[in-house]
Amino acid sequence: MKKIRTSKAKVYSDFLTGTAIAWFSAGIITPLFTKRFEIIDLIFAVIGILVAMVSLQIAVEYKRGDKSNG
Repeated sequence: MKKIRTSKAKVYSDFLTGTAIAWFSAGIITPLFTKRFEIIDLIFAVIGILVAMVSLQIAVEYKRGDKSNG
């Protein structure tokens, strides 16, 4: 991973963590409160989980790079 400054790593990490939380909320939590359930809801839930996992993994990588630089 390309080396970046500590301040940028924190901003990227916070943004990606927020993105993961938003995707998780939209893809997993929200469908639990809707009345109908279709296969498309399941597909969106899986996509939400995958995007959340990828965003969190990238955020962790930025944090690891931040700790090794500082």
